[in-house]
Amino acid sequence: SDVYKRQLRMRVPALIHLNPDAATANRFVEWWSEALVEKHIEHIPMVFHDGVALAQVSPIFAKFLLECNDAYVLASGRGIYGDGAKAAGDILSALPLDRILLSSDSPWHTPH
Repeated sequence: SDVYKRQLRMRVPALIHLNPDAATANRFVEWWSEALVEKHIEHIPMVFHDGVALAQVSPIFAKFLLECNDAYVLASGRGIYGDGAKAAGDILSALPLDRILLSSDSPWHTPH
């Protein structure tokens, strides 16, 4: 797409919002893998909004996060506290620190 081409020229990361369900996360990984093989795209840094939630619902996406050095996680308060805290901790502890960005989601979802 034109947006991707501009990002590639400017060397800015893509902020990617995906619906946090396994089917969506898996479709993205499949698309990305096929596009790289077919040389339709080049590597650009990708920041996944609420990437922890995506990894929690999709083992395929979790593996992608660990293996793709261009993938960064924006971990929000809602994604790392509460019911999913243990799973979130497991995912975040497996990633290098330089690929994790923390966000409070304020003022919409303030930490408790």
